[in-house]
Amino acid sequence: MSSATSARSGAFVLFIGIDRYAIRACSKLGLPMVVVYGADEADAKDLRDVPADAILVFVDDQGSPEDVLSGLALHSVLIPPRAIYTNDEHAVVTASLLAQYFGCRGVHPEVAVRFRNKGLQKSVVGTVLPTARFCVIEDVRRFTGCDPSFLPAVLKPLAGAATELTQTVGDSTKLARLIGELPDKTKKRSFILEEYISGEEWEADGLLVDGELAFLSLGRYDDKCLTIVESHGTLVMRRFDDVDDKEAYQLARPAIELALRTLGLTNGIFHMELFRDERSGEMIFSECAARRGGGLIQEEVLLKTGIDLAECALRSCLGLELGIRYQQHEAVVGTTFLSAQPGTLLSYPSATEIEQLPGVAYAVLDAAIGEVAGTQFSTLIPIGAALITGTDLNDFSRRASSLQEWFAERAVVAPLNASRAELREQAVLRNPALASNRRVFSPSRSITTPSRG
Repeated sequence: MSSATSARSGAFVLFIGIDRYAIRACSKLGLPMVVVYGADEADAKDLRDVPADAILVFVDDQGSPEDVLSGLALHSVLIPPRAIYTNDEHAVVTASLLAQYFGCRGVHPEVAVRFRNKGLQKSVVGTVLPTARFCVIEDVRRFTGCDPSFLPAVLKPLAGAATELTQTVGDSTKLARLIGELPDKTKKRSFILEEYISGEEWEADGLLVDGELAFLSLGRYDDKCLTIVESHGTLVMRRFDDVDDKEAYQLARPAIELALRTLGLTNGIFHMELFRDERSGEMIFSECAARRGGGLIQEEVLLKTGIDLAECALRSCLGLELGIRYQQHEAVVGTTFLSAQPGTLLSYPSATEIEQLPGVAYAVLDAAIGEVAGTQFSTLIPIGAALITGTDLNDFSRRASSLQEWFAERAVVAPLNASRAELREQAVLRNPALASNRRVFSPSRSITTPSRG
């Protein structure tokens, strides 16, 4: 029986979104799969990550239950799958609704919504843990004001992802201006204004089994994500070591367990952001997602601990043993993002070249040639990221800085609003042979003149 036939019989894993690590794990388990992917993923992800015998279902929006169900019906696979998997932040609730509809294991929709709506999430966790004060702005087009008592604050989408449209607000005047500009920047209309917390930003990735933490990996950013974005810097983060950073685990673990228990997640994977208050030293809850962390967190955790988060998450969906075999790497492990100056991206080093540099374990580059960045929304071109190691913290930081400089020097970018002369100059930098394109013509006696026939 072919995989496609098995899928149409119901013995398949339904993927919402293309997650190459989970797809790899599914192939390793020998399970057929149906992969639903949306318009954005069609342009951003590589379909070659999906096995040839999988059933591919294209839809406009993979986060829409209507679109997913319609796509499955068109492909004659509107039948209960063995499991439903997603690592797409915008499809978490959809996956939970479909799990209820098909009768699969999954997060209950009421719980899934808590992991998407940042206001609801903070309201729930705030009953048991310190959290930032906040104000929900249901519709920025009908904004009538917010309690400014906790300014400075952070303005961001109520159900966004990463640092999309996230900005700091120092006073009521700036708040009014930013909200007035939002309708021209985005279709999103529901936002949250939350208190700015000073201190270190930490993140936690882990797995739950029957309400208990089966695995936890902590990390921290060299600086806050928002600070990096607003200062036009390059993000660097590293994993904590459960021996050298034992105190960090002792401090964070109780808060993480309490937050998850209060939010209602009992099985599966999570990614949590926390702050360590610079005055009190206590952990302050920021937000939590019911999916794996982005960037190179999958790769960081795999290198540092030997744990494949994607495979464990898939196994959890299937109700299988997680098969955790922990083996800590002694080196300092982390990520530096790679970026270039504002402008039109013309060329950059390959992942293979980067991986040949000292301490680089892996690199991923996904920016498109011809991509333009440097508007009011983005002041750098994010091109990719590299997984790096160091013998100690100083060595790790040195290698991260060195790689950032090395990459920026070799990325060829045409400046924003460049003249034709500047564009030609950048082209020559990329291909020196082009310098001969504008030579002065000099007649030569060796030229053969065609005869008049």
